[in-house]
Amino acid sequence: MKMFSDLFTDSEYVIISPGLLRLLRQHSNIASKMLPFWVVFCGDITRDPCRVREITYWFQEYTDNFFFWRGSEVEAICTHFIECIAPHLD
Repeated sequence: MKMFSDLFTDSEYVIISPGLLRLLRQHSNIASKMLPFWVVFCGDITRDPCRVREITYWFQEYTDNFFFWRGSEVEAICTHFIECIAPHLD
């Protein structure tokens, strides 16, 4: 039987259902204006305008919870984390 934590290491995709999202918010004490996870997209998907639009639409108002990383912008990903994610980890 797979545990929830195993999904993050053994699978490419993790589906976050409304019930699971509610449980993650409850245990993490993260407000509803944020998602209780951060996704970094990297590789070819970041260069595909169709995929970028699709992902941007899926996240909609949660723009702080994802980042398109092309692998060479180390400062950009660190800045995004420090400005958008770190303040919610206190």
